[in-house]
Amino acid sequence: MDEILRWLNNGKDYQTGIAPLEKHQRNRMLEQHFRHSTPKFAAAKLEYELRKLLKGKVVAAVKYKKIAFCRVIFYYLCKLKRQAI
Repeated sequence: MDEILRWLNNGKDYQTGIAPLEKHQRNRMLEQHFRHSTPKFAAAKLEYELRKLLKGKVVAAVKYKKIAFCRVIFYYLCKLKRQAI
């Protein structure tokens, strides 16, 4: 995901933006579309698809962190309850 962020922050060159899409995207038709179309017409769509991929990964990471955080809190609450008994 770092390469997508770097691409978004460093000028959004069309040819370098295709590589992270191919790495993280599973849709082969979409990859072929970007390989064979001109940057003038497909640049906005490429940016949209990369942002969509980035959003999905960030949301998954946030959900995982929330679950992990809740488990830690639950662990310490149980530990405190055992000490009080």
